[in-house]
Amino acid sequence: MWTQFFLENVRFAVSIIVAVIFAGAGWLYFDAWTLKKDLKNLLKVLGFSLLAFAFFLSSLAVEKTTLVGAMWFGPYLDGFFHTMKVLGYAGLIAGLLIDPIPQAITRKSAGIITFGVISAFLYPVLAGGVGYLYLYRATLGRENHLKPVAFSFLLFAVSELVGLRTLFIETNNVDMFNLVKPYAALWVVQYL
Repeated sequence: MWTQFFLENVRFAVSIIVAVIFAGAGWLYFDAWTLKKDLKNLLKVLGFSLLAFAFFLSSLAVEKTTLVGAMWFGPYLDGFFHTMKVLGYAGLIAGLLIDPIPQAITRKSAGIITFGVISAFLYPVLAGGVGYLYLYRATLGRENHLKPVAFSFLLFAVSELVGLRTLFIETNNVDMFNLVKPYAALWVVQYL
């Protein structure tokens, strides 16, 4: 019981910290948008703001071990949370795609990443896409300061991939349930 209490508080703290970081990043892009009102910065503001609010909402959710599959607030807020998260990632990807990359002196950059249908399976792909685009911008452009941001989003992609464990939480297989249940090994890896 104390382990669950401790882990639930850690999950809450991590979610709040992530929400504050995303809100701060959104505020910085908002500040840039106030000087030059363009679509690329507006999409980044919306993306970071939606992700901040989504992670704030996820901090309010309490994992339940007694009710299998009842992890969020209910069907309406659960859908709202997932929609905000996907739209946040999609907004960041769109903002990064339309933002021209500062060209390096000796190299030329090329490549466009596309994304498909919005679903829970796209969280890791979308987070990885944001991480890749920041890494692309940091390595081929002259924006080396964006490498920590790129690696952070790539880490989010891994977290989102492990977070797909919730799709298997209603399984009848006891071994599978013990792996994907709240406070199990994959739960800890997801929030680390």
